[in-house]
Amino acid sequence: MSGIIDTVGSKSGIVGSDVYPAGHVIYANTFNFTSTGAESDPGTTWTPTSLTITVPAATVAKLSKIYISVFNTMKIDLAASGAMASTRIIRTVNGAVTEIARVNMIGTHDSTDPASIAINASICGMDVSLGSSSYDHIYSVDYRADHVNYSGTILYHGHEYYTDMPIVNISVLGIV
Repeated sequence: MSGIIDTVGSKSGIVGSDVYPAGHVIYANTFNFTSTGAESDPGTTWTPTSLTITVPAATVAKLSKIYISVFNTMKIDLAASGAMASTRIIRTVNGAVTEIARVNMIGTHDSTDPASIAINASICGMDVSLGSSSYDHIYSVDYRADHVNYSGTILYHGHEYYTDMPIVNISVLGIV
């Protein structure tokens, strides 16, 4: 790859002695979640899942942004006003938490539906403010009820809960 030095139009990313144009993906990683999480009634408090991936500090130092993609499933038990939840991607750097993306109102407002519903929920976001490159960047997924009357218990689960469902995962792409 070092042959591209001085031949790319925009020298905006350097990895070792190699130069890459802006927007080039130089890092990719994914974590597949195959077990079932603990069932809980989170109320309106954000509850963490095991969908977590870390981008090492040395890699963050080379990037201008990180794209995060999540495919997840959850079972939401019916409450008085339906079965509704929210999910979000957060970044933790040296203890500081930043919300990257959120999806609200996943589920149904119909309180006459079956006792619970299974939801496939995808979410993605672009972290364009990477913060300090001295620390690992940890991306993870939280969930909560949208309102105290909008869910009973919520079960975040992986591929093995319903074996015919796709893999539940979190993926990152590091971009120079």
